[in-house]
Amino acid sequence: KEYEKVKKDDAMLLISFISLTEYLWLLKEATAALKNHKSKALLYLAAAVSDFYIPYDQLAEHKLQSSDGAPDIKLALVPKILAPLVSKWVPQALTISFKLETDPKILLKKCHDALNKYKHRIVIGNLLATRRTAVIIVTPTEQYTLELSPDDIAAGVEIEAKLVADITRRHEMFIAESAASE
Repeated sequence: KEYEKVKKDDAMLLISFISLTEYLWLLKEATAALKNHKSKALLYLAAAVSDFYIPYDQLAEHKLQSSDGAPDIKLALVPKILAPLVSKWVPQALTISFKLETDPKILLKKCHDALNKYKHRIVIGNLLATRRTAVIIVTPTEQYTLELSPDDIAAGVEIEAKLVADITRRHEMFIAESAASE
């Protein structure tokens, strides 16, 4: 319902991309366009960007041939773009990142580590096994779980419905707090 309203009001810009280079360029351009909106800007960085990639200059020009044997592939680390995004590009925006893990024992630590390292305001943590039914909202001062009930699941509710409602509420509070401190 919230998503449909946002979509109808044209209040969300969905950006598609193919490559890492394209994603990083589009993200930089989007933040430049949002910078003057200050606390009214919300960056919901839900892209599933891998931790590693093959640099463009190392991509094969043609199809790899199995007759050449197993390829030797060297991966590079994806640049950590969240730090400049939060500190320089849109420092007054509400920035939300995601942390997906497979091990429940390390998820909360990884979420808190991200908050401490990048100084943004919200990390949405999820586990690969339960990503469609539960997420953990982690902020510098609190953490709580949004979870679908069996009735929600039976009714076809998606976790995004609860997440969008929660983030909308948090963004409204963030805007009000920012206005009060100006």
